[in-house]
Amino acid sequence: MEFTILGPTRLHVQGVPADLGTAKQRGLLALLLHDVNNSVPIDTLVGELWSPDRTFRQVRSSLQALVSRLRKALEKAGAPARIDRDGDAYRIDTDPSLIDLHRFRAIAERAYESAARRDHAKSCALLKEALGLWTPMPLADVKGPWADHCREQMETFDRLPAHYALFDSQLALGENNEVLRVVLTLLRQRELDEELVLRQLRALAALGRIPDATRAFHRFRERILDELGAEPGPELRALNARLLRSERDPAGHAHLAVPARPARQLPRAVPDFVGRVDILARLDALVSEGDAAATHRVFTLHGMPGIGKTSLAVHWIDRNRERFPDGQYSIDLRGYGPTAPLAPEDGLALLLLYLGEDVPAGVDERQARVRGLLCDKKIALLLDNARDTVQLRPLLAAVPNCVVLITSRDLLAGLVVHDHAVPITVSALDPKESVALLTSSLGPARASEDHDAVRRLAGLTSGLPLALRIVTQRVVERPHTRLADLARELQRQDVLGAIGVGDDEAATLAAPFTWSYRALSPAAASTFAALGLLPGPDFSVDAVCALLGAERSEVDPNLRALARVNLLQPGAGQRYRMHLLLQGYAAQLVEHTDAVPDPRAAQRRLLDWLVLSLAAGHRRLVPGGAEIPALPDPAPVQPMTFADDSAVIAWASEESANLSAVVTAARHTFPEHCWRLAAYAQEVLDRLFQHTELLAIHRTGLAAARELGNSESECGMLNDLGMIYHRIGRYSDAGTALRRALTIATEHGLRELLPIVLSNLASVHLATGDLANAVGLYEKALSAVEKIGTQNTEAVALDQLANTYRKLGRDDDALELYRRALSIRENIGHTRGMGTTLAEMAALKHEHGENSEALPLARKALVLHIKSGDRIKVAETQVTLAEIYYDFGSFGDTITWSDRALRLPETVRSSDLRTRALRVRGYALAARGDRDGAHSSWRAALDVLLDAGAPDTDSRLAQLRNLLSTVAFDTNPDDPEATPDRHHGA
Repeated sequence: MEFTILGPTRLHVQGVPADLGTAKQRGLLALLLHDVNNSVPIDTLVGELWSPDRTFRQVRSSLQALVSRLRKALEKAGAPARIDRDGDAYRIDTDPSLIDLHRFRAIAERAYESAARRDHAKSCALLKEALGLWTPMPLADVKGPWADHCREQMETFDRLPAHYALFDSQLALGENNEVLRVVLTLLRQRELDEELVLRQLRALAALGRIPDATRAFHRFRERILDELGAEPGPELRALNARLLRSERDPAGHAHLAVPARPARQLPRAVPDFVGRVDILARLDALVSEGDAAATHRVFTLHGMPGIGKTSLAVHWIDRNRERFPDGQYSIDLRGYGPTAPLAPEDGLALLLLYLGEDVPAGVDERQARVRGLLCDKKIALLLDNARDTVQLRPLLAAVPNCVVLITSRDLLAGLVVHDHAVPITVSALDPKESVALLTSSLGPARASEDHDAVRRLAGLTSGLPLALRIVTQRVVERPHTRLADLARELQRQDVLGAIGVGDDEAATLAAPFTWSYRALSPAAASTFAALGLLPGPDFSVDAVCALLGAERSEVDPNLRALARVNLLQPGAGQRYRMHLLLQGYAAQLVEHTDAVPDPRAAQRRLLDWLVLSLAAGHRRLVPGGAEIPALPDPAPVQPMTFADDSAVIAWASEESANLSAVVTAARHTFPEHCWRLAAYAQEVLDRLFQHTELLAIHRTGLAAARELGNSESECGMLNDLGMIYHRIGRYSDAGTALRRALTIATEHGLRELLPIVLSNLASVHLATGDLANAVGLYEKALSAVEKIGTQNTEAVALDQLANTYRKLGRDDDALELYRRALSIRENIGHTRGMGTTLAEMAALKHEHGENSEALPLARKALVLHIKSGDRIKVAETQVTLAEIYYDFGSFGDTITWSDRALRLPETVRSSDLRTRALRVRGYALAARGDRDGAHSSWRAALDVLLDAGAPDTDSRLAQLRNLLSTVAFDTNPDDPEATPDRHHGA
């Protein structure tokens, strides 16, 4: 039985999908399974399954009915899962190993442990198994902001680290070509991922391609300097320096080169393969007969999961590699598992990539290409984990002369009947073979201590090779414990779980955690237990210092001690990562023992540190802004300090994964911290474009403020919510929140908040085209701010009023207001604000054709935007630069800047920005005589507007259609009717 949430929500019982009901029911199940055995707030469920503006009161009966139907569906399927109400939340309790996401994490953790022990073959096998669970769209049945956030977090903290670790182990094994192939594929989507580039350079260096490696470094350096204004990290720079030294001294890089790799793309053969003598002999005989008679080319190895089908196939191919001098290849068809099966055309594409060939578009062309390449070759092909004959036939048609081994849980009778495949059943190891495998894995010295105990240990596994390796791991962890004692202990505790039932028999349970914990020093043990109070598995040394109320000199040695015994994994910089199951075990220690004497005081110290650190960052990012009421009586912790905007953003990006959990946990126990965390995080998470995270924590912060009866904090939360809604284009919701905030500010005389709320409400009117009301509200905000002198608020109101004047055609008045706003922002040192105003002034000058003045303004704005981390403003300014350079006639620069903008995710998310960038790019290409390129850019711009639902009255649609027709009829696209519209934001 297994649950799937790394894709559409599914439940398979003995391989058969269970009926989980409607899309909402599946979405509810996904939400609960993601946080299995933990409570999911009802507010989150309502916000994701209905909409963030709905309340529990409005959907109470619908939600309760939904939960009831889901309970019945799970009960009908016989799922060992229970859904309970937990206060203002629901939770599902079940074994995490039944859920693909949590199974992925468990497998990945085991792989990291293997890599730390330098068992890279095992690490590779485990990581490939884990990554095979992944699909392009995890949580596919949930479409709300929380799900988007979760997908982003899983990509950042689960999938990509697994890829990095896999590459590292493959490099250690000399699989350099394979690393290079996959890294280059990932880099197409993540050009600025320094971790991928680091592995790219290492693989090239190991292949002796030093010049290629140094060129790749310089391309990456230019790209990151252009787009982010930053240098590559120290590790990458140091590697490049070593490569340059090696390039100057060819003899010095001999150690980096490796022999040419044979044509082999197989999983690593297990080093202690045991048994299967009859099957191996049968395969030998059948292939020999087939060589003579040109028959018996396809063999199916079928059996239950965990039985060792893949290991058997790899072992046979490996020991017969002389038969296949032209190559041995493997394709994971993903037939059984939580991910969708691999499409046949994708399998053909993989095979072509392995062969170093380009991939044609159609399946017929791919079949023909493979057939032509392999028609006279001696090749062995493993088609692993096949689903059915429909998946296999297009692949088999392309390799009629190859020896093909297919592994599957299915008999694949269709292949036997119609394609003359030879079926071979793979059964469990017999007792003698089981003992032999366990003896081989343990080593003769350890196994000889007690032969009877080895037999009893082997008997616990029912002949499953995977289960035998689990037992081996348990024994290796206890080198000084008698085998007989271990056999009794494992049998009594049932640590192996339901062996032979599912695909993840290697679920980690509490027993080995306890063994490791008891071996720690008292100080390290106390530190380990305290980590159960942290909000998430990824944390900094500074956070632990605050949690424990200790100095770094005390904390560092204990964290290093935990890492040495694999209870922690060192992360980037001064950070660590803890396995979720280990953290759950630590939390149990806190709850059931006195390992942490005063847990509430520890939690308070951590929250104090986080609030004070966010406050320091907020003051750095928003100098001269309205003061958020300080936290009363904080503990004597040492908060973070920041040298500049980028330092704040870098720190917050690392901590953002924990912030939502902290805010949720603090709502009832530490409400004063709860709303302050949300308030102080608003600016930095806005710059990180994490608006879904902001919505979640501000809804929680608002609830805490209301429970406290604090009108000032409630007003601040509503104001922030209004601006978050404004940033994501939900103007009706923004207006509702801000009008409520305005009422509170007015009724309670909140003088500092009043002009902020007025200005933000004016911005909503500006965004919706209500310019008259926008002007009135901005003027009221300026009048109110004069009484209190909050400079940042004044600069914001001036800047936004100038934007309104521009839309009214009052450009001279707008320019004067921009200058006043810029003066204030320069005076208070507001980096983001200066960049915003300079960019707006550049756009205004550009609209008037004053490009000599516009260009330096835009360049300066771009530098400031990069420094402030405002990624959407970086994209906007790059498009403006492209438009300015077009007017100068610098068409190469136009194409360069538009292409840079189009590579940024912020441009991809904005239909307006993409349209502007594609349109001006088309003009530049047309001006250089590239009509096909111009047509392609304008066609893409038109598609963007149509996909975004632009109304027929949108003048850009008519303009782009006219441009496309001029190119199609070979007329001049540069006539007066077709020139770029210089209107701001067009």
